[in-house]
Amino acid sequence: MKFAIIDFSQENDVSSRKFIDSFVDGLHENNSDYQIIKIEDLNIVPCNECTKELTFEYSEKCRCEDDMNMLYPQLRILSNWVFVVPVINSYTITYFKNFLDRLEPMFQPLISINGTSDFNIPINMNNGTVSLIASSTSPNYENALLIEEEISSVCMLLSKNYVGALSANKVEEFMDPNSDNPRLGKMLPIIKKAGKELSTNKVFSAETLVSFSKI
Repeated sequence: MKFAIIDFSQENDVSSRKFIDSFVDGLHENNSDYQIIKIEDLNIVPCNECTKELTFEYSEKCRCEDDMNMLYPQLRILSNWVFVVPVINSYTITYFKNFLDRLEPMFQPLISINGTSDFNIPINMNNGTVSLIASSTSPNYENALLIEEEISSVCMLLSKNYVGALSANKVEEFMDPNSDNPRLGKMLPIIKKAGKELSTNKVFSAETLVSFSKI
């Protein structure tokens, strides 16, 4: 399996680094291919909402001239997406939702009753998986839930299976890079297990999701 780890964290985000490292350790156990895509390093402009225009025509590229057009081919090859999203303020919702809106060139058509589409869009059903590793500070837990809702709702448009979220709240407890937080220590093996599960069975097990939610 091929994975895109779509990382919305900043360089000084120690907990997200550890989450990604543990998840990758799980992928390594099945020799899965992966690429970490650092959103912080990309130029991504706001969506122009051109799909609302009456004259809109589908294209595999976006009209906005930025790094998203470079990203689409990579995301088509790496069909299993793992979003890593630290939610530390309300702006995260706006920034993340813009990224999802900018995925429009990858959206799949709604199929009519006779099995055809009204648009000239390549149909690619069962096109991989989408999952989320989220972390949030205490005041932003509700925003993290909104991020999960946004991801799960867009999966139908991408014809991808949403497999669930590992969501950690109160991350302010383990932001210090010099401290060994016991709660974080319990999370990392579960994230590693989740990486192995996803690369093996294309799902997170119920046991993994429940165990993580209780930490």
